[in-house]
Amino acid sequence: MTTQHDLASIEAEKKALIDRAVKPTPAPCGIYFLVKQDEVVYVGQSVDFHNRVLAHKKLGVIDFDTYSWIECKKADLNNMEAEYILKFKPVLNKGFPCCDRFVSSNALRSKGLGKIKFKNYVAKSSHARYSFFDYIYYDLQELMADQAFLDLIDKEGVRSNFPILSA
Repeated sequence: MTTQHDLASIEAEKKALIDRAVKPTPAPCGIYFLVKQDEVVYVGQSVDFHNRVLAHKKLGVIDFDTYSWIECKKADLNNMEAEYILKFKPVLNKGFPCCDRFVSSNALRSKGLGKIKFKNYVAKSSHARYSFFDYIYYDLQELMADQAFLDLIDKEGVRSNFPILSA
């Protein structure tokens, strides 16, 4: 038979457990880094990177020892992932996210910028170039801040192909 004292004790224990309970928090959004033997082998992005990393582990396709992450806003995922892929050049990344921060030299040519004229511009500029899978990428924000680049796209008549300038 349960006594009044037992009920009070049970209620106190229940309250103590509830008070110590971990409150659910929103899943962290950000960039994650899969690491094997102190080398970043893969950079990815997710709106819930803990579950994404667990999925990688379960699938077993990517061999990694540990992982790390950087939280960021959802709107920044593509640009940040691209930045870290270009910085770290992880061996298991086979693609590059579509983003508005980095642009390949091929994409610049597809916007109507002549190959020779762009090469001449790049030879005179000090802009960082990033290579990834036989492509050269440029930081579009740096290019757009350079008056010489703006003059070049005006001279070529292709400024309208760069919507970032009207943003």
